[in-house]
Amino acid sequence: MRLPRSKDQHAFCRKDGWIPERESGHTVYRKVLATGDVLTTEVAHGDKQIRNPDLFAYICREELRCTPTQFWAVVDRGIPVPRPQPEEPSPEDAIPYGLIQMLRALGHPEDRIRQLRSKAEALTLLTGPP
Repeated sequence: MRLPRSKDQHAFCRKDGWIPERESGHTVYRKVLATGDVLTTEVAHGDKQIRNPDLFAYICREELRCTPTQFWAVVDRGIPVPRPQPEEPSPEDAIPYGLIQMLRALGHPEDRIRQLRSKAEALTLLTGPP
């Protein structure tokens, strides 16, 4: 199994859209997924190599949420990891247009109405204060 060096880990984070948060003996990277999950990983400075395949598999699975194959696709070809997207509401949970109109008529801000993701959320907003 091909094992990465620190420079490969830094390249992965840059190409996959991670943000460097802080520096010390390591760079701590952070990525917020579309689902709202927050991932963090630490990458050593210098050119150290991960020598343990189990450690590399653990970092991929638990910290980066990818497979080793996806890791190398990012590093070698710049292909970002396809991670889960937020679930689309089911058609039966869609917000009826009439309910949106009622919320507008009651003075709820347009920005707040656009943030609603389900009929249940809209009904909760309808019964609460504007």
